[in-house]
Amino acid sequence: MIRPRPALLGTLAVAALTPLAACSAAPHPGDRTAIVASTSAWGDLARHVTEGTDAEVTSIITGDVTDPHHFSPSAADMARAHRASFVVVGGGGYDAWLYEGLEDSQIVHALPLTAHSHDHGHGHDHEHSAGEDRADAPLNEHVWFDVDALAAVAGEIEERVPGASAEAVRGELAALKERLGALPPARVAQTEPVADYLVEDSPLSEVTPEGYRRATLSEGEPSAADLAAFLELINSEGIDVLIYNPQTATDTTRRLERAARDNGITVVEVGETPAEGQDVIEYLTHVIHDFELI
Repeated sequence: MIRPRPALLGTLAVAALTPLAACSAAPHPGDRTAIVASTSAWGDLARHVTEGTDAEVTSIITGDVTDPHHFSPSAADMARAHRASFVVVGGGGYDAWLYEGLEDSQIVHALPLTAHSHDHGHGHDHEHSAGEDRADAPLNEHVWFDVDALAAVAGEIEERVPGASAEAVRGELAALKERLGALPPARVAQTEPVADYLVEDSPLSEVTPEGYRRATLSEGEPSAADLAAFLELINSEGIDVLIYNPQTATDTTRRLERAARDNGITVVEVGETPAEGQDVIEYLTHVIHDFELI
């Protein structure tokens, strides 16, 4: 069962902006608005909102080859982030490699600015959302698949950039949410819980074995028993769709994918980020279309 989604951090106190740390270079009044995004998903969103303004958007990770969970930014990447007017990230530890060295006031984010899940000893004193301590299960970091989160972040970008407008992208996101709600009921299991937010907004039912799901949500390795339970679920046709993440594929997930295909089960590929040259709205539309075909 998918745990309730945490409260979004869609509204930050813009009026309470504090100076950047001494090691960073604060933007000067009158400079062109420089926005740095952790991935192209957030960068695309920022471009939609700031279209027609002087804003310049740079995404650190582009394309669908790099695994953002284990990415290490270059010195040039971090220098660009420190010089930015603000950065846009998902939060929840997923892209902590970008925001851990920045001031809270410089960051637009959807989830709490926690440290990476494998770096518990280096947490920060950032403010947290009301829902962060709601359950023992880790936050699902793949929040750019939550259309409500995208709309909330778009709204904050709009507030920070003169002349920006989130109206058009909010309309597109609302239409996507309607399509999700109209999907046919089906039992789905995931090789990694990348599509949780899409499933929550639809009639799809999450049936991934709990032990396997908990291990992957914590970025751990499923046990032999977890894998056996998943394979049994597939071989007994206990699922209608396998959601497979090719961007973080392992021997374990490839084995699950092969088993699903061998049993005639539909496989829907959902990666971490849009492919090179593919916009985040286009990507979400493509994924939802794949679900509409099941």
